Amino acid sequence: MSTPHDRAIAVDAAARLIGTSLVRDEFLNVTSAQDSLALELQVKNFVSSTGFDRYSVMLIRDDFSSSSSSIIVGQINNAPPEYVDYDDREAAKVDPVMQYCKRSGAPIAYGQSTYIVAGLAEKWEHQAPFGFGYGVALAVHLPDHVHVFFGVDRRMPLPTCRAELTELVARVHLFGTFVQCTAVGLLDSQARIDSSRHSPIRLSPREHECLQWAAEGKTAWETGMILSIAEGSVVKILASAVRKLECTNKPHAVVKALRLGLIH
Repeated sequence: MSTPHDRAIAVDAAARLIGTSLVRDEFLNVTSAQDSLALELQVKNFVSSTGFDRYSVMLIRDDFSSSSSSIIVGQINNAPPEYVDYDDREAAKVDPVMQYCKRSGAPIAYGQSTYIVAGLAEKWEHQAPFGFGYGVALAVHLPDHVHVFFGVDRRMPLPTCRAELTELVARVHLFGTFVQCTAVGLLDSQARIDSSRHSPIRLSPREHECLQWAAEGKTAWETGMILSIAEGSVVKILASAVRKLECTNKPHAVVKALRLGLIH
């Protein structure tokens, strides 16, 4: 998952996974978490079920105005103490995975080669023994300079089969989107205050219909056929819903709409 095309495929696969009721219902449990401990338990269960060793959720405020503008507002992770001692802000400034997530909202699958290409093979050698050898990470970039990072890591290499890797990345991407919706409310008290001031989100009937069908895993073309409208119209309607919900893409919008009870 190193090329834009690969990552686009993973994003589309995540959108299709939303339509799998078993997966969606499993991930919806994340949105019912009432505190950070409950959220972390859901993350632990996901990590265990997908064969990863480590997890990290970070809520960050960063307007990218300078190299020191990043503030970690809240986080949960299971990094061992000795690794926390090694890890630092300076290392994160050059880490290829963190730098990628700073620029993009699509998921990235990484391994040893990611660090070799970046000229940071030594950093990978340091972190791999702690369970940070191979993983999948993504960041969601929200309004008001709020960013949510979600990453899962392990010692074992990721699947070499393209189909298996795509499915794994899509699953992490979708779960991370559910985590993001919950993390903003639980890890940042200011975000809770700000969200309480927002006026209720009102979707048009068409936006509601298109989001509902997207939640069932339908593509824009399939939704257009169901609603007897052009595929391009569905794309525009969904883009409008994404903007109203202050989301970054269709899966993100569907997850937020589910959490807010706007669709089911």
